[in-house]
Amino acid sequence: MMEIAKVRKTRHATYNINYHLIWIPKTRMKVLTKPFDGVVKDTIRRICAWHGWTPMALQVMPDHMHFFVSAPPKWAPSQVVHGTELHWKDPVRYTFAYGGKDGIPYAARAGSGCHPTGTSG
Repeated sequence: MMEIAKVRKTRHATYNINYHLIWIPKTRMKVLTKPFDGVVKDTIRRICAWHGWTPMALQVMPDHMHFFVSAPPKWAPSQVVHGTELHWKDPVRYTFAYGGKDGIPYAARAGSGCHPTGTSG
């Protein structure tokens, strides 16, 4: 995944736009351990390929993640950070789902922390 920063070209632009993104879970919980770290890496690679971004470096540690990416000028920094909305059929959402009584798993909800019911404490 390592690629040296270089000047890239599109039909209408020459650019060298690189973003260093750092993601830290709430209260810096150590949630990015195995097997989650592999899923995070695969998901980021898939998103980069889908949008045409060039991943330059990715380092996942138990309590935070560093990601260095190059994106064409058509992508605003906020679009690179937030990406696109996940589709409800996204397999990553159900990878670590917890089960329901009817055999259909509940999807992991965003912002629920480590409590599957979304409650605190």
